[in-house]
Amino acid sequence: MLRDIIDNDLVNYPISDRGMLGFQLLIAFRTRDKYFGLFQTDGSLVKHVRHMAVLGSGVVVKVFADTLYKKTSWDAPRLLLSEGRAMAAYLADLAKSQIYTVGGDVAIATLGDDGIHITKKWEMSPWENFFSWYRDNSGRLMLMAADPDFPDDSFRYSVAQFSKALISTRQGLMSARDKWKESWDDPTPSTPQTSEDPQ
Repeated sequence: MLRDIIDNDLVNYPISDRGMLGFQLLIAFRTRDKYFGLFQTDGSLVKHVRHMAVLGSGVVVKVFADTLYKKTSWDAPRLLLSEGRAMAAYLADLAKSQIYTVGGDVAIATLGDDGIHITKKWEMSPWENFFSWYRDNSGRLMLMAADPDFPDDSFRYSVAQFSKALISTRQGLMSARDKWKESWDDPTPSTPQTSEDPQ
């Protein structure tokens, strides 16, 4: 497959040296005995990925990925699949908000025992709203905590208000996801409303 991409797709780019393209690909697979593997390309080379990889313009947000990615003392991943999806959504939203070359719809693919799951378009909207709120409010709280001149009573009050707002915002996230899912999965076709009686 990789040779096919290099020989048939990349050849169409108007550039004399293919090495200047910086082509990158992330490859995930599962064998019949449920062994999972993750590899990434570097030019024509294929390298095994032990933990995680960030490709393309998203490399800028790798520092945030490093702080969120959890490992055990044995250097093994310690992240639930659902946490991984939320982390991927956060990194994609962060890249879109900070890097002008990153945009468009986001699709998150996960590979598990039950096969491949790809997020639906509606799943990103509630996440993006939540991440935007959290970045703004948690950032202000961090600066308050680090400011030695900020009154302690005011800081305690701000923490309490932030905690209440975080719980409320998370509930809003869950509610929005449920509404989107119900609307998306509803098999009943919509019937156009007309002012005329049926003949």
